[in-house]
Amino acid sequence: VWELPDGFDELKFHIFGFGGRRWRPKKNNRLAVISPFVGKKALEVLAKTSDMPLALVSRSESLAEMGSAGPFRSAYILHDAAETEDGEDHQGVSSEIGLHAKIFIYQIGKRTHIALGSANATDAALIAGRNIEILAELAGPTNRVGAVKRLFDPDVDDGLGQYLVPWSPDDDYLADSAKKASQKALEELRSAILSAKQTLHCRKDGEDWTMELKATTPIAFDSESTAMAWPVTVGMERAVDLRPLGKAQTVTLPVQAMASLTSLVAFKLSIGRENIAFALNLPVTGMPEERDRAILRSVIQNRDGFLRYLLMLLAGLGDGADVGTVARALNHSASNQAASNFDDVPLLEELVRAFSREPKRLRKIERLIHDITRDGEAEQILPAGFLSLWLVFAEAMTCHER
Repeated sequence: VWELPDGFDELKFHIFGFGGRRWRPKKNNRLAVISPFVGKKALEVLAKTSDMPLALVSRSESLAEMGSAGPFRSAYILHDAAETEDGEDHQGVSSEIGLHAKIFIYQIGKRTHIALGSANATDAALIAGRNIEILAELAGPTNRVGAVKRLFDPDVDDGLGQYLVPWSPDDDYLADSAKKASQKALEELRSAILSAKQTLHCRKDGEDWTMELKATTPIAFDSESTAMAWPVTVGMERAVDLRPLGKAQTVTLPVQAMASLTSLVAFKLSIGRENIAFALNLPVTGMPEERDRAILRSVIQNRDGFLRYLLMLLAGLGDGADVGTVARALNHSASNQAASNFDDVPLLEELVRAFSREPKRLRKIERLIHDITRDGEAEQILPAGFLSLWLVFAEAMTCHER
């Protein structure tokens, strides 16, 4: 048995969110909503139930995200003095301060209804039906309970008007809200790109190559967003528009040399002044078998490059030369213009150490030398006398494996 407050003669409970149940105020003459969080669609639905959606009371942040009072005539926020207890400094945590009430007040003829409980005026609570909500609805004669308009009159002592101030858009709030909205939209777009199951296909284009980017799932691009993509090996200045993926079309990445082919694709997404960049390692088909060799040969174009690569492969075998020692030795050789002279470079010592401790490293060198001699570039790339030295190690490796 419920004891009703003075002036009320009716009580109902509304439980919704189960099995798609939703709640709406009955068709009414006047409506006011108090809710810390609001949604644009939810407010539109509420306003349609009323001949006169009078007032909306919410937080500055929530109103700023919409930029207006929506379909309601006026928007209010709590006066600063009402944010604390009895106008005194409140010592509690910040979550205890401010607007928490969720109330829907409406008039039907000469009766006033007040529904209060857990439901915010949000899309999740009133439209999607994702939240389990409970409202208690009280009703009584307007001449005893009070009219909706009177509730917001600042000159009435028993109303809310004296605790409210009209809300107006604040430039800082609007800018911050716009920034947050852009960041949220970018995160959603990135998630869509991550889940689109993109693939790359390499295709020969004359002497160069192109890479075709496809998405198994079409990506929904916002009209205000821009999306660019490029292989990480060619630089952002050659980025291409990613938006054709939204129409299930193929995006052709920049033409490039074989050595620049890569499965790593960089993305940059922008909305307004906000942007995010990231890279994905995508599945690739059609990658030429000679690609690894082309990359290596782009590094080893002369004797200096050969020696640097060779010594980097050999460095770090215990008490041998470390990378710093190798670099200093090479710089010293270059300054003496004696890159083909082994006196200043610990090459023989490192080859012997690798043969005794980790002969597998020498097999990588063997494949490299084979490629260089096969292309007829031994004289331009290999230091004088190196082939004769290498034949000794090649024969030793063969005997060792036997």
